[in-house]
Amino acid sequence: MLDDEQTAQAVRAVISLGYRHIDTAQIYMNEAGVGKAILSCGVAIKELFITTKVAAEVKNYDAVTQSIHESLAKLVNQCKRTRTYTFCNPRLARIFYYGFSQLSA
Repeated sequence: MLDDEQTAQAVRAVISLGYRHIDTAQIYMNEAGVGKAILSCGVAIKELFITTKVAAEVKNYDAVTQSIHESLAKLVNQCKRTRTYTFCNPRLARIFYYGFSQLSA
């Protein structure tokens, strides 16, 4: 397992090679390092496509909401932007969509 600085170094290296889709996940335990790299890589954030994922063991709306806030604190507070948040569990995605749609109504 890489620590945050090793992760940041690896992500900066692949960005320098031209990669623009950066994929992370809570289960990888590297969101903070990815965010750090994105912030310091020298490429405009709007040119990057950042993806992160909710851990599969997160099973209800409240836990998903907390999980998202944790990822945002680690990743997005570093880079101020993420484009995709993936749910690894289709049932969970339905639960979260239902809860979100109720908040948006």
